[in-house]
Amino acid sequence: MEPTIETSESKPKLLSEIKPIEQGGVLIQTREKIKEVVENPLLSACEELYDKNIKTVASSANQKDIAAGNANILIDFKSLSPENQMIAQGIGEVIDSPHWGGQVVNILIPIHKDMTSVDLQQQAEQVAHRFKSQSLTWAPKYTKEKIGKIYGNPDWEKLTPTEIEEMGYFYAEDEDVYYASREHYKKAKEYKEKYG
Repeated sequence: MEPTIETSESKPKLLSEIKPIEQGGVLIQTREKIKEVVENPLLSACEELYDKNIKTVASSANQKDIAAGNANILIDFKSLSPENQMIAQGIGEVIDSPHWGGQVVNILIPIHKDMTSVDLQQQAEQVAHRFKSQSLTWAPKYTKEKIGKIYGNPDWEKLTPTEIEEMGYFYAEDEDVYYASREHYKKAKEYKEKYG
């Protein structure tokens, strides 16, 4: 029988080994984009929140957070359903944040220097499991006129849906509006079809 060799892939990383992702504060247009702005220990929890149509505005779980003793997830409070607002108030602190455009829920998860990323991931997932699926309230919708104003186009009336989609938007013909992505449209539509 050969001895088991422990590799870096089989051994859970310590939080002290997790480097910060400095990019943040961006509108997540697709689930795939989440991994570019969320550190690995909070990734599955933030993906679950996204799947439940909950807007996470920031998160942090890296070596810099050890001194403070907490990792955190910030959720846009005003975008939550009444049921999820009550859940959020029970597990986090609602704070006014001009930086994030209003009230956010700061959910703190205690950490320490010897904690592994897997331990933190499990705790963060328990937090995410508590929230319920809700309507997609935070995905921006744009009219043709608004897109014209954003881009300073005085001839916005002449823009076709195809031209606007080439600018990165998705045209929802049934609503006659543009979403920031096809995925946002699908998420909004799926929730309506499932829950009414």
